[in-house]
Amino acid sequence: MLRMPEQAKTAERIAKHIPAFEQYVPPPRKPWMSEDRRMGLFDAAALALTFFQTVENQNG
Repeated sequence: MLRMPEQAKTAERIAKHIPAFEQYVPPPRKPWMSEDRRMGLFDAAALALTFFQTVENQNG
């Protein structure tokens, strides 16, 4: 059984949280394929969501 890489799972979770990103979720990649250029969008979104969650938790 093949497991979905963490980064692909994160992209799908972000797309569920931000519906405008659903169209940008790349198809699953094969081990020999390079990372899709759209994954940078989800890296940035993950960073922003983490930042805002941290700020929210600090402010109570």
